[in-house]
Amino acid sequence: IEHRCAALAESSSRDFVDLVMTASRQGARSVVLKAADSISPPPSDDVDALGLREAMLFAEPIRDAGERFMSSILQARPFLAVHCRRTDFLYARKATTPSSEAIAEQLDAALKEHGLDQVYVATDAQDDLREQLRATVKNGRVHFLQDDPDLASGSPAWHEGQLAAIEMWIAARSTSFIGTQESRFTMHIQLE
Repeated sequence: IEHRCAALAESSSRDFVDLVMTASRQGARSVVLKAADSISPPPSDDVDALGLREAMLFAEPIRDAGERFMSSILQARPFLAVHCRRTDFLYARKATTPSSEAIAEQLDAALKEHGLDQVYVATDAQDDLREQLRATVKNGRVHFLQDDPDLASGSPAWHEGQLAAIEMWIAARSTSFIGTQESRFTMHIQLE
């Protein structure tokens, strides 16, 4: 197997796009990018020009787990999905991170607006937010990935990255989606 290695002096998304385009012009059929998890995604136009969006597909076990969740927990019915980023956003983005009360109000309004009676919340929040939302959202039932014991955080069958991908899969298949401002996770759901 013929292969070549390259090292980039910079690690911007533009550098990775240039690397892939150069490799493609030289006849490469595949490119492996290691340690690229801290790189912002390239602009959508570049992703599409390279044909990368079509090449990216969630692994079958991820898709299957998401489909099982939607079938069993959400009962294969229409739902609102929300990405509610907390942890570091509570400190780093105080101005744009709503309180739990504001989140509940927004969920109630969105459920009513879209005529839905259930919401799936993808979040990195602690249990207290989950409990507060379940207690205060009045216009529908609130669901979390942890509602499925097989997908609960800490399950030996899944690592955190896989659980995040399952959440993306579920949220991207919702009837309507509301994300978190300035969140890459939200951006990836919207792209999916």
